[in-house]
Amino acid sequence: MRFLVVTDKPTKKKIRQTCEKMEKKYHKKAPQKLRSWYISRETDWHKPFLEIAPALIFVFSDKTAPYHIQSTWIAVGYMLLALEEKKLASLTYTPSKIKWANSMFNIPQNYILQVIIPVGKLRDPNYKKQPRHSLETILGIHT
Repeated sequence: MRFLVVTDKPTKKKIRQTCEKMEKKYHKKAPQKLRSWYISRETDWHKPFLEIAPALIFVFSDKTAPYHIQSTWIAVGYMLLALEEKKLASLTYTPSKIKWANSMFNIPQNYILQVIIPVGKLRDPNYKKQPRHSLETILGIHT
């Protein structure tokens, strides 16, 4: 696993431009059902958070390691919980194309970008997170 933190404004701008260019193409070609889902989530190809967030954490998995994807996402889960505990805002952004990151940051090809995590302070201190599913719902327990 490899983590890379980007805070440089010009670099974040370049990242945003790169991602938006790819996402615009991706959203145009996405199946209608997926496009409808994006609309329901108020998600589109615009990614201003990549430039606005004070820090971007790039998380790469090492494809030569066993269970590299699973191990990386477990680490991401813990990182998100730690960020929340520190009262920092974050989200997971998984770009539709990922190879550009290796060349942009000179990362060896055995590492695969899994996620970019923008991190910053909450703009709205009264922000309410989306409700989580109950344990009963997740486990399929019917009472």
